[in-house]
Amino acid sequence: MMFYTFIIIIMHPLLHRLRGLALMCLAMLVTTCTSHSTQMNGLGLLPEMDIKHKLTCDVCVGTVEVMRGMLSANKSEAQLEVYALKICDQFKIQKPPVCAGFITTFKDIAIKILKDDFLTASYTCGYIGACPLPPAPPGINITFSKPKPPHVPPVMPSPTAPKRYILHLTDIHYDPLYQVGAPVFCGEPLCCRGNETSSEAGGSSESESSPTILAGEFGNSDSVCDLSPSMLDSFFAQLENIVPKPDIILWTGDNPPHDIWAETEQNVLDINAFMASRLHAIFPLTPVFPSLGNHEGFPVNTFAFPPSDLMYTQYAKDWAQWLPPSEIVTFLYGGYYARDVPGTRNLRVISLNMNFCDYLNPYVLMYNKTPDPGGMVQWLIQELQDAEDNHMHVYIIGHIAPGQSVCTSTWAYSMAQITDRFEDTIVGQFYGHSHTDEFEVFYEVNVTNPRPVGVAYVGPSVTTYGGVNPSYRMYETDQDTGYMLDITKTWADIDASNVAGHAQWQEGLSLKSMFGMK
Repeated sequence: MMFYTFIIIIMHPLLHRLRGLALMCLAMLVTTCTSHSTQMNGLGLLPEMDIKHKLTCDVCVGTVEVMRGMLSANKSEAQLEVYALKICDQFKIQKPPVCAGFITTFKDIAIKILKDDFLTASYTCGYIGACPLPPAPPGINITFSKPKPPHVPPVMPSPTAPKRYILHLTDIHYDPLYQVGAPVFCGEPLCCRGNETSSEAGGSSESESSPTILAGEFGNSDSVCDLSPSMLDSFFAQLENIVPKPDIILWTGDNPPHDIWAETEQNVLDINAFMASRLHAIFPLTPVFPSLGNHEGFPVNTFAFPPSDLMYTQYAKDWAQWLPPSEIVTFLYGGYYARDVPGTRNLRVISLNMNFCDYLNPYVLMYNKTPDPGGMVQWLIQELQDAEDNHMHVYIIGHIAPGQSVCTSTWAYSMAQITDRFEDTIVGQFYGHSHTDEFEVFYEVNVTNPRPVGVAYVGPSVTTYGGVNPSYRMYETDQDTGYMLDITKTWADIDASNVAGHAQWQEGLSLKSMFGMK
């Protein structure tokens, strides 16, 4: 049986280099080994942060089993924390303050995992990347209520046909604690915050012989530093003067910084509220369609299956100017919604909570036999069937793209089937998370010679994290059909901005111009 195929193409050489992001991958932190990653070793680790030289599979399994024994013996949480800190210090996984922060932040969900008899020590250690990963559950073949209608090939619209412009923003990761002049290499997962330079533990660190590199006003081209206040202000100023003005805005998540060992739930919510207010101030009349990134959860990646995540209530309040009450119902339940685009007669946006596909979501780990968390897959099929019946076109948005390795194969297979079945209804999918400029191609499923049936557009990040230049995309689409006509990326040169003393934003070539297309 042929499963599905995704092709990921990097359109610009802005590689997402997360140097030495060795977060704490011990028993108290089995819930997350990375705050953000798309190129992984197994499931939680970047090649650059492979911890197998620090924490072998045997040691990981032994640690988990010891801590489970401690729980069985009714040891206190404080005793568990002391043990985890000793392991962290022995293997020098991170600086002690970082380890302590991780343990405090993740201990509640970690204890849930340790108490789950279904999750063996080897399975848990496979999840964090220290052991071979057990086989994923098989994909589920979806039975649709109606057969797929005959495919109608799209017709190229007239060059003079009305256009619709779509602004895509993703992965802003603003760091309000960014300090100009702080070390770029600090030995912690996030730098440029006044952290002392150190190479004693995992994270970003410079060699002993290299000179100290200090944070520039607008970021650094080789660092694990998030978006600085000056670059954020220039980004919003750029949006205020954007040409052409967008008709709709797709905002696909991840607003807080990568300080996941030190964050609080209130900080995560405050960053989102701040971003929402700034966007609304710049575009008061423009429809904005937000979606939840993995950093919108607290702790990071943590999204309980419906209906138990109370953070949705606050996000719904922050986004109330864009989501009418009728759409908020499903968002409050599971963080997903559908909304017809105002002022159009045949265009709908469906926003998915792609954290239900995220391997790093501990609830996906604990309930991996649940093929459809929150009933979102069936709800999506119903929305698409309604759109097909009413001759509408649909944009699907979310944070994590189905073809990214962090997305479970079960979920990816479901999305491949859905994209195939509703080929003529879904005219575009839009995601983020990777921090790079990419797209994915969906193919027919379960056929001998599959043909392409859909495209997912993966937008570049606004953050500088990983040494990338802040970027966003503008899509030119046909107003009647919603089909993609052209893509233009705008970006700021970090190095040039620091030299000039002000942000150097520039518009890159459109895809049509780049490839000589008409």
